[in-house]
Amino acid sequence: MLERILASRAFSRAEQLRRLLAYVVDATLDGREDTLKETVLGVDLFGLSADFDPKSDPVVRMAMRRLRDRLRQYYSNEGAADFIVISLEPGSYVPRFGPRSSLEQPRVPIAVLPLESSTAKSEDVEAAGLVRDALLSRLAQNTSFRLVANEWLPSRHDLHSDVIRIGRRLQVRFLVRGACLSNGGKIRVSTELVRTDDGESLWSGDHEQDLLDEIWTVQNEIAGQLEKHALEASGRPSRPVLDSRVEPGIYRLMVQGRYYLNQNSREAFKKSESCFLKILEKQPASSKAWAGLSIAQSLMTTYHMLPVVEGWHKARLSAEKSIACDPTAAEGYTGMGLLAGMGDFQPALAGQYFERALAVNPEDHSSRVLHAMICRAPLGQLQEAEDQLEIVLTSDPLNPKALQMMASVLHFQRRYQLAADVALSALDIMPDSLIASFTLANAYDRLGREGEALNMFRKCEERMPFMRVLKWPAVLAAIYKGRTKWVRPSLLAAAKSLQSSARAPSAMLAQLLIRLGEHERAIFWIERAFRERAIGTLYLAVDPAFDPVRSDPRCRRLIESIQRPADEAMPTASELVLSRP
Repeated sequence: MLERILASRAFSRAEQLRRLLAYVVDATLDGREDTLKETVLGVDLFGLSADFDPKSDPVVRMAMRRLRDRLRQYYSNEGAADFIVISLEPGSYVPRFGPRSSLEQPRVPIAVLPLESSTAKSEDVEAAGLVRDALLSRLAQNTSFRLVANEWLPSRHDLHSDVIRIGRRLQVRFLVRGACLSNGGKIRVSTELVRTDDGESLWSGDHEQDLLDEIWTVQNEIAGQLEKHALEASGRPSRPVLDSRVEPGIYRLMVQGRYYLNQNSREAFKKSESCFLKILEKQPASSKAWAGLSIAQSLMTTYHMLPVVEGWHKARLSAEKSIACDPTAAEGYTGMGLLAGMGDFQPALAGQYFERALAVNPEDHSSRVLHAMICRAPLGQLQEAEDQLEIVLTSDPLNPKALQMMASVLHFQRRYQLAADVALSALDIMPDSLIASFTLANAYDRLGREGEALNMFRKCEERMPFMRVLKWPAVLAAIYKGRTKWVRPSLLAAAKSLQSSARAPSAMLAQLLIRLGEHERAIFWIERAFRERAIGTLYLAVDPAFDPVRSDPRCRRLIESIQRPADEAMPTASELVLSRP
């Protein structure tokens, strides 16, 4: 069973955890349990000196915690059918072996592929996306299922071709595929349930509804059939989950708001904000609507769509109201973590909020991805960030957000070829991802693949106005050719003119100045970017772009400010409830 675990997808890229698990299991099987102590593990596995102090260096305890998390993920996915379980109790370094309880029943893994749209028109594509999101939301209420790849964007229509191949890649037992046809204000949804072992179609059906109906029922009708046939094919009793009664229009607005958030564009953020505000007009105590509004406001502030002070203030009030309305919901804590990290530049405090969200809902992939990127990576805990993202990718191998963030973490670790490979995987699923495109361009740059780097930077420039202002690809092309004296005057002139601008691309300008050896000017812009809470400077401690200036005392002070312990503990839910009417 140990060999099976070590060969699994969950442990495939976690070499440190593989060695740690093998070590403690072998020692226990050999009767050497008494040697499994923190000091021994620190010396034998982590290369620490024999006199290291576990109280001041928690590296072993952190690794054991990650190992326990990874084992839980393995047994909830690939190892769901294992008859022997290897477990590690908190505080112990001695593994326990035993049979899986006969009462345990692993969840049935199922994936819902993007629905085809009737035409390429934006309204038809949006209708298909909204119906699919509503169906995912409905299926998520049934704890018999484990939804996989539920953040795929509706642009991957070619993935409908080979269900057996896709099923193996996603490690799911069932796939749902179909099409959404809209005509004359009506939607007609055709769906099919396919077993991935043999490609057999277990059920197919058509459902129709008015697109503008106040209450949607089409997703409930489809979900009822999927639950019935998928659970029967798995030898499970069918216990469909019935939706609670909702006020007319609320469900549709919630689905739309979340759908627009995932589009990651300025226009979509405005639409998302509008949806959540409409919900709150009807249900002022909706915790999930307040949380969605907070996240939309945070993103709008980051994209300079709201004034900085006003935007972060609104986002904070909305997140606090979300928690006050329902302290048991994870979404409000995610919103607070987002603004603590990106608005206040306090990754340690952000981590407390994300950990709280994950304690409420361990399956919240968004919180886990944000925990990795807004907390762990800025604190320099890159291995921990990678582990968090691996947990997501273990259960959802093609999660585009996790893939693009994993590429960034690998880039920060200076593993440039692997970063490029993962960024390409993210772009296969989400071709318009700016994060993946920019990471890929930077990875090519570090690998010396200058032509490919410039091509990717040019693609980024088409959608990033700040890069156009700086003429990033042109400047970089001149630097590659050793013609820095030709571009230095124009870049310095641009930097001088941008000093009076309220929306200067400070962090990106600093990176170009570093390239030209203008370190003093670069630090000026880094300090300004830090004051403006430009997201690039959140990674000052780990981004290779800042390597040449990181040792400067001014940069060190900024890094210490980012990596300081939380100024105060996260308020308890009861404190937030008492602070809000």
